[in-house]
Amino acid sequence: MSMQLPTIAQRPPHPSAPRAVVPGALAAALLAVCLGTIGGLPINARASGPSVSEWGKPVATGGPGALPAVVQSSATLTSIDAGNFGDVLVLSNGTVWGWGGASMTLTQVPGVINVVQRPVDGNGTFTAIEQPGTDPACPTSSTVVHWGKGAPEVVTQLNCLNVVQLAAAAGHTFALTSNGSVYAWGGGQDVLGFGPRVISEKNPTLNPTLTALTHGTSAGVVITTGMGAAGILVNGHAWSWGDNRFGECGCASTAAQIPSPTPVSQGTTLYTWIDQGGNLSGDGHELAMTASGAVWAWGDNAHGQLGIGTQVNSTIPVLVTGLPTGIEDVRAGGEHSLALDSAGYVWAWGDNQYGQVGNGTTVSALLPVKVLTGITQISAGSFHSLAT
Repeated sequence: MSMQLPTIAQRPPHPSAPRAVVPGALAAALLAVCLGTIGGLPINARASGPSVSEWGKPVATGGPGALPAVVQSSATLTSIDAGNFGDVLVLSNGTVWGWGGASMTLTQVPGVINVVQRPVDGNGTFTAIEQPGTDPACPTSSTVVHWGKGAPEVVTQLNCLNVVQLAAAAGHTFALTSNGSVYAWGGGQDVLGFGPRVISEKNPTLNPTLTALTHGTSAGVVITTGMGAAGILVNGHAWSWGDNRFGECGCASTAAQIPSPTPVSQGTTLYTWIDQGGNLSGDGHELAMTASGAVWAWGDNAHGQLGIGTQVNSTIPVLVTGLPTGIEDVRAGGEHSLALDSAGYVWAWGDNQYGQVGNGTTVSALLPVKVLTGITQISAGSFHSLAT
């Protein structure tokens, strides 16, 4: 399923952008950044500084396998994101670099600058927030930029709205602004959360139901989406919608689709973070974390991705078993899950067909397994994992 983009404009050159690629080769070169087919502007993968470890199905020829291996490093590395067909990292100067496809060579994405948080993957494409943006009408606002299957493009409808958070999957994207407005575009069943009569939007469109939930602020708000379902967290309370064949809503419903945002059955438990996973096949699960570091999960559990010791799906949140106290981050992959504890240990569980759990086997892990130490950040792709 391809990303449905809004009406967009190719971004103008920026004075601090890297040397331009000739126009006739630009689209191919940028695609190669995601697929790793050019050398471009490499960073030494064994240089001193923070390193990136990867494991699972390699995104590039010659990539690692079922055990974590260092694949990149940079003294100014600030964030990472695992895509489905390529991976990216952001440096402290706001530039973005990627690898994947035919080569593990780290290559700069031309013209993408001032990125202030990890980009989000859209199944072969990436979307990111630049702050400040490039619109002279609002010099302090942000710009949303998209790339991967052509030249970087600005989502012009979001200029001057000060977007502060993004969530994306194969065919749809959500954007949260500083004043709590939520915009959605793309499509696929009920994943946009507009209700049963709206299954797609070509351009970023204000979702009034989601916007009302935020009470006019982005503080305490997290948006997330998988391939077929999505969720929002507001001051500890979660809502979900979209595909629910595996219980992805977490709202105790067995309906195949949940067209509108519906409260998750979390009782009195409050969450500080949520993350939705799932693959193109339509499966999906969601992870949630509390302030005390407890982790809850719901949805598809065919490979043990809920971490409860069974392979039984759950339509309500269940407590992940076997994790230490003090979990600080959780990430949901295609059918596996990652957690990072306060001591810097990475825990993984779920589908392990390609070694994405990272314990050297290809057998699914129904309970969390400790796989890496000395880590500050994790990211889960469909069939592989990243940590730095």
